[in-house]
Amino acid sequence: MAQKTISHEELVCDTCLKGIEFLPVRAVIMRNQEGKTLNLHFHYFFPCWDFEYLCQKYPEYDLVKMGFIYDSDYLTASIIRNIRKNEDLWV
Repeated sequence: MAQKTISHEELVCDTCLKGIEFLPVRAVIMRNQEGKTLNLHFHYFFPCWDFEYLCQKYPEYDLVKMGFIYDSDYLTASIIRNIRKNEDLWV
């Protein structure tokens, strides 16, 4: 798992086009046949995160990677257990 320091104030949601004020944030990398890459960010939950809408909006792109950005200062052992226990909410 790669870690990179990033300020969430720099991120804009690709659905609602508003700045992302809180974490976690969904991050998606997509690529088309010509090799053009899109780096997309979304507020974590619906309605901004809607995988079906993403597929409809970018039909000519393939999904390369998907993950989330979180604040490691607030990631405690109990939060990690919760993520593992409720993995289906995080993918």
